Amino acid sequence: MKTNVFYHGDCLFVMRHDIPSESIDLIYLDPPFFTGKVQEGNKTNYLFKWDSVTGESKVLKQFLSDKLNIRGEEIKIQKSDDNKILHIYIDKTTISIRKEKTKAILETNDGRIIILDVKEINGDFSIFQKSKWNPGAMQISYDDSKKFWKEKGMHEHAPEWLKHIATGRPDFASYLFYMMERLKECQSVLKSMGSIYLHCDYRASHYLKMIMDEIFGYENLQREIIWDTSPLNIAGFKT
Repeated sequence: MKTNVFYHGDCLFVMRHDIPSESIDLIYLDPPFFTGKVQEGNKTNYLFKWDSVTGESKVLKQFLSDKLNIRGEEIKIQKSDDNKILHIYIDKTTISIRKEKTKAILETNDGRIIILDVKEINGDFSIFQKSKWNPGAMQISYDDSKKFWKEKGMHEHAPEWLKHIATGRPDFASYLFYMMERLKECQSVLKSMGSIYLHCDYRASHYLKMIMDEIFGYENLQREIIWDTSPLNIAGFKT
């Protein structure tokens, strides 16, 4: 196994395809918490949202400056009547972005072309820079995982207690199943004397403890670390 390497992608894919079994001494897992919201990574890494883009977008201006060396104080934006093409005017430069189902094609009036990614989030289309890393396998986030639970029959492989939770709280069950799959792979790549730390919050911690007990063994729990963020007074005592 290569060392000093940063793997970019869904950890489930990476552990199954790039990490040998029983080769890891220490795992620290900081997964999405069960907040009921789309994870911030999906919101903040986009260049712009198709339906609400404006010429004031600092991210879009920076992208055009960095990638195309196009700069200007004023950006004018106009959409085609069918809402499939975005025209951007900066000084003497005209940029057209044509939106398709999973990609957008950016083309300047001097012939430069950039392929961008398109992702639908909460009914709105977000435009991203195209990732350079593409293993040819599906990458998913927690928010994406909900549709797999409902549409692809993955719940059939879940334990009975998790199926029971799904009858009343399907989104929560999909989150737990999402975590269970990844924790099983962690167990597969961890050495017999290795350690794993799972970072979670109060919303699902007790359920995740059950999953950890089932996968790693109840008797192997060493300790629980609680991060206390209560305010302190000047003397250092809790108020």
